[in-house]
Formats: sequence, structure tokens, C-alpha cells
Amino acid sequence: MPKKDAARTSVLSKDWADTWFTFPILYFSDAIFTGTFPQPRADFVRKTKNFIDHVKRTLLRFHDKGLTIKEFDLIVNNFELHRMSKDVDLWLKLVSESGLEVLDLCLPDGPHQDEEGLGECYVLPKGVIEGKSLTKLVLMGGIRIDPAFMNHSVKFFSLRVLSLWAVVSGYEKAIEHLISC
Repeated sequence: MPKKDAARTSVLSKDWADTWFTFPILYFSDAIFTGTFPQPRADFVRKTKNFIDHVKRTLLRFHDKGLTIKEFDLIVNNFELHRMSKDVDLWLKLVSESGLEVLDLCLPDGPHQDEEGLGECYVLPKGVIEGKSLTKLVLMGGIRIDPAFMNHSVKFFSLRVLSLWAVVSGYEKAIEHLISC
């Protein structure tokens, strides 16, 4: 539910706040935090930290309370991926352990990526494919499918929708393997 609608509805009751903070569909976009450009570097760095902290706090709250996360949408277009890859790793670990059904991950193309997709990319962690409840996986941008996926024994048993946009395969048969899962 969009935050604007939630804000309107939150006036109705205090109980709504509990519902809002435990709603199992999570959407995070760095554009909401960054605002418009150009802006002073210090402001941008502060907003980056605020975004990372907000996502982490939200996911830890769900994890600590044992709440299910049915859908996780993450859009990062304005931040430098290499500075937050460890954060994205943690976020994906937390959501993968929370009964995740839908993962929509949109990351920027790496600034040093060449035509073959070599260069800076986010390597999708193996934990994502270990999620037995994952039914839809959407990957966009500078994401690399690591060859280690080919040796991993766990497959996407529940996956029904796989969408790949500008994703880099580190192994010729990686996409075929993903499709066959």
C-alpha cells in the first residue's frame, strides 16, 4: 500500500498503525529518500545513510518478530552499488528467511560495466535460491548470476515467474539452469 494511502487511513484508528508496521508487502526506493538533484554531497551522504538504516530497521523488526514478508521490492537507482552491496546482502538474507514469495530487485548498471557485462555488478547471494516459498523473481540492472548457482543443490521449487532485465550471466548455461529449475 502506498505510504500516502496509509497516512490517510492511519487517522482512522490506532490499530491501523500496528497493521501498517506489520504489512507483509515491503517497497523501498532510494528515490523517496534522495529527492531532487543537484544537492550538496553531505546531504546526499546523509540521505544514503538514512535509506540504508530505514530498510535495515524495517527488516530487522520483521525478522525479530518472526513476521512473514510476502513481497520485497527494492529499487536502487541513485546510490553507488559497491558502497551498499553488503547491506543488500543482509537485506536479502533477512527477507529470504521470512517466507518470501515475491522478490523484485532493481539495481543500477555498474558504472564500469562493459558490453559483455564485465565490471561492477551485484552478485546475487545463494540464499535467494534457497527460499522454498519464492514464486516470483524479478531481477533488473547490474546483477550477476554467479556460476556457483550451477553447483548448488537447492532449486526454485515454487518459482512460477522469472523475469530478467539487463542481468549478467557469469556462466554460459546460468540462465538455462535458472529457467529449468
